[in-house]
Amino acid sequence: YQNQQQLLQHPPPRGTGVNAAGQTPHTPAGAMHGLMPPEALGTPNSAGLVKCANATAGMLMDPVAAQTYVYPGQVTRREYQFQITKDALTTNSLVCLPTGLGKTLIAAVVMFNYYRWFPHGKVVFLAPTRPLVDQQKAACRDICGIPVEETCVLMGSTKKDEFGTRRKFWDEKRVFFCTPQTMANDIRDCVCPAEKIVCLVIDEAHRAKGNFAYCTVVRLLWERAVHFRLLALTATPGHSIEDVQDVIRNLNIGRIDFRSDTDADVMKHTHHREINLEPVRSTPAIVQVQDMLRDVMRPLLRQLQGMGA
Repeated sequence: YQNQQQLLQHPPPRGTGVNAAGQTPHTPAGAMHGLMPPEALGTPNSAGLVKCANATAGMLMDPVAAQTYVYPGQVTRREYQFQITKDALTTNSLVCLPTGLGKTLIAAVVMFNYYRWFPHGKVVFLAPTRPLVDQQKAACRDICGIPVEETCVLMGSTKKDEFGTRRKFWDEKRVFFCTPQTMANDIRDCVCPAEKIVCLVIDEAHRAKGNFAYCTVVRLLWERAVHFRLLALTATPGHSIEDVQDVIRNLNIGRIDFRSDTDADVMKHTHHREINLEPVRSTPAIVQVQDMLRDVMRPLLRQLQGMGA
């Protein structure tokens, strides 16, 4: 994975610490000029970690790492990405960006910082399809340098351990890329150590309505009194105010960051496009094909409706 020297440390958002500018993520605490001593955040244990007052079950936090956040210095910095990431570190955020404008980077940076701050915590990325899962895993590896040996992809088809569960993966790894159904099942079966979840990233967040598994995962964590940061990502938040409000309510969103490709801070990073509409007249052959496609899709759509999709 990438050289950690390429990562720049920044002062954290207000209320979370002071600057350690110019230091690398793994610089020894004694060399980090300007930081508060670890004791200022609590009494360190033998491993130098302190109990986080607001975390689940006394989750242990690195008192040095938690005073800074890391943003990749080897990628072209886009101010809107930088600001959205900074805010998402301290507030449950719904990030709405058109496809191709950097939601993957934002998620990778947020995940990496919670990975740094909570050495015993679990960070989870949820997406409904394998390609989205693989894309985010690659970003966490290539952009932020999360060690591959500490990551795991969990799907319904993932081969289970010798005990017939995925418990071994949840116990040994720290960063997970899952489908929501897989995580929901593992929480219900007490296979996933829910109390160790510190950060949950949800892709395609506009699906977080009704009985969709995203809502199930979040509800199961709430029922277990888990305290975690949530980042929701989508290109299309909803077709109506009511749709968006459902997502906000279901995911306990505290902030919405919305950008379109016409916003000033985004336009400089997009290419000019011309859209020409070409009307196509319907023909009997087209209508026949449409009817055949509907007949094929109808049973599948009924099944999805039954699942609350």
